[in-house]
Amino acid sequence: MGLLLPVCHEYGGRRTLALWLPVPRLCASEVPDDALCLLIDTHWPEVQTRAMAHARKAGVTVVGDFEHAGETARSMMKLTDIPIISAECAAGLSGTDDPADALELLVEWGARVAVVTLGDGGCLFLENGVLDRVDAVKVDVVDTTGAGDAF
Repeated sequence: MGLLLPVCHEYGGRRTLALWLPVPRLCASEVPDDALCLLIDTHWPEVQTRAMAHARKAGVTVVGDFEHAGETARSMMKLTDIPIISAECAAGLSGTDDPADALELLVEWGARVAVVTLGDGGCLFLENGVLDRVDAVKVDVVDTTGAGDAF
């Protein structure tokens, strides 16, 4: 088990992928202050929460990819500028079948933009109080491996 930490830099579009085996005790200062964004998930919450706190302090946008609505994920969502969640996660957060309810909750927690992915139905997002939808791009599916990560 290891840690893959992708970091996108604002200037020049440079991207950094840092891979550590086994999972390190990442020093928060290792997140570059000039990064455009930090992409996190919930696989290593202790490590990623430290990185998120440093990124937010440095003004780096934190993007979160969340699959579940458990306590760990909820606490991390509150440190995320752009949480991206599945429809199942949305239902777990809000207790309703309406993804918009979860989007509103995420914005209340501090998200600048909140997104719910809907598979081949595209996504819903809430930004500046406006709820909108983006349709999925129609493709000839060969393999779905990584399809959610490619969102």
